[in-house]
Amino acid sequence: MHACARELSITLCQILAMISTRLLFGLLAIAIASAGSAHSENAPQALTEKPISLIIGYNPGGSYDTYSRLAAAWLPLYLPGHPTIVPKNMPGVGSVKAANYLFTQAPDDGTVIGMIGQALALDQALGSSAVQFDMRKFKWIGRFAPSVENTIVRHN
Repeated sequence: MHACARELSITLCQILAMISTRLLFGLLAIAIASAGSAHSENAPQALTEKPISLIIGYNPGGSYDTYSRLAAAWLPLYLPGHPTIVPKNMPGVGSVKAANYLFTQAPDDGTVIGMIGQALALDQALGSSAVQFDMRKFKWIGRFAPSVENTIVRHN
């Protein structure tokens, strides 16, 4: 039995674990955002004059929404002119709707960026009829959290 479960009730232990996890992710996000700044001496003038829309491919309240709002708060500190970033949720089809919008309709001038699902490349590779984007042609900014995935196969 875990030491925390022996000393505290399970409910309190679970609450502490959730708080610790959220705090860890929050600190990680802040550390990533403040680790280094990318400066461009010839940044587009539009970047400093117009707000940037951050299209979030998920409903408010989830992890992608939380990461996106952290980015909206911290990313301007590292962009020339410190533009305002306005988060806008566009949920649908596991963020395919947002990715389609970003690829086919959003202006390609730096005033619209997006937070879309990490599995969308798989949707494209599998030939999903909902996909109207090409993941290879997006201009990637970065990633908030590492993703480690394992596949286990058992033979009988």
